[in-house]
Amino acid sequence: MQFLREKINPLIRKIPLLEIIVFINGAIVMIVELLASRILAPYFGTSSITWTAIIAVLLGALSFGYWLGGRLSSKIDMSKTKETLGLVFIGAATALFTATLLNNHILEVIRLGADVRVNSIIGALVLFGAPVALMGIVSPFAVSIGIHQLSDKESGPFIGRMYSLGTVGSILGTFLGGFLLISMFGTTVLLYACAGILVLLGLLLVTWPMRTATLIGIVLAMLLPAFMGMLFPTTFADIDTLYGRIWVMDGTRNGRDIRVLQINAEFSSAVYPENPLEPVFNYTKSTYLTDVFVENPKRILVLGGGAMTMPSHLVQLFPDAHIDVIEIDAQLEEISRKYFYYQPSPNITLYNEDARTFVNNYSGEPYDVVFMDVYRSLYTIPFHLITKEAMNGISKLTAENGVVIANVISTTDKLGKEYMGSLYKSMQQDFPYAVMIPVENIPAEQPNNIIIIASKQDIEVKTDTYHSEAERFLSNIQVLEIPESSIEFTDDFAPVEKYSTQFVTRTSR
Repeated sequence: MQFLREKINPLIRKIPLLEIIVFINGAIVMIVELLASRILAPYFGTSSITWTAIIAVLLGALSFGYWLGGRLSSKIDMSKTKETLGLVFIGAATALFTATLLNNHILEVIRLGADVRVNSIIGALVLFGAPVALMGIVSPFAVSIGIHQLSDKESGPFIGRMYSLGTVGSILGTFLGGFLLISMFGTTVLLYACAGILVLLGLLLVTWPMRTATLIGIVLAMLLPAFMGMLFPTTFADIDTLYGRIWVMDGTRNGRDIRVLQINAEFSSAVYPENPLEPVFNYTKSTYLTDVFVENPKRILVLGGGAMTMPSHLVQLFPDAHIDVIEIDAQLEEISRKYFYYQPSPNITLYNEDARTFVNNYSGEPYDVVFMDVYRSLYTIPFHLITKEAMNGISKLTAENGVVIANVISTTDKLGKEYMGSLYKSMQQDFPYAVMIPVENIPAEQPNNIIIIASKQDIEVKTDTYHSEAERFLSNIQVLEIPESSIEFTDDFAPVEKYSTQFVTRTSR
């Protein structure tokens, strides 16, 4: 042990530790912030509400850490500041490790709250408040250590350099985390890696007895995830992509086995393993409406691919039709093949891009039917797909006798009618004829899948023979009205999350 100390300590003294520490710490703070969104996403979604909670809570934690670090650095003997800073890193690593290990169990309890805004704040605070606050202590501590070794003339440049390095580290962490690391390693592995790096930084600063104790703790901690997995076994695949966190889960519905694709907080798609082409969710049976309003459709557009269940069913229904599918997340095709029995067809062309950019740039033949089933978060359609400008673009790629069939989650009470009216008001100029079909027979104040049928011409049933599921939809068809309180959604102002938040709050009660 003495030999190791004699060899390692001189090497450590030659390394610009403070600069490296501040740089790495800045990178980890931003990676953790990005990962916090992935941890909270399956429970509270990825809307601006969740991001607002994460940003506000973590900025508050950093501010508290800066304040506490400044106070502590002035009260601790200078001979012990480096070791204290090492203990701060080890504490941050412990807090982050614990949050990673227990996050699902903690969030299952927090999600029981009635307000998604409050739940998001509490979730971010409970899981990430402590580790981020401890990482906030690092910069003032490092500055305090450094300036005691410098003259007054050197202190200013040193402080500026430290702030600059911390910020550059944060920028690098943002780019690496968002563009590369999350989709490469996944949320859980990356959080454990961040905790491991924090421990290593701490080990560089503490004394040898503490290093030995910490190493023993690391060995024991490495066994905990496996132990927790034995206590709380999971039945899903947990996959991170560039665009979200995906869970694949097995369950039952009406006594039948199903496999479900959850993207962030939304159940996106599902299949019956014994019959993958049979629609599971009632709203996905809106595919049976396709030829009710359009005779012999030849070109169909699907905005939102998910597990590719709807396009696959459309191929089965209309083997002579060509179907273009727009899905922003390229990894979903592989997931669909691996877990949801998707088999590519020459009738299906998949485009991996944002639906709005596809609409804006499209210059090909018009579509007979356009299906819209795109969601960003809990009950929230991406606002840029339901504005007046978006509807104008969708109108240009829809045939004159074509229809748009959109899945919208809303209530049918006063609030829901205001929301649905705003949607209709936004499309009325391009699609003057529209009806709505509530899918489930539930109370008006509960969120429901509502199918909107919109057209440039009067909506008429084109056939006397149609599937029994289509008959069920048609028996519930209703006029789509525009209440006085409804507004026109535009690219400049489309407060869709105002409505979705209230829908979620009602569901939680």
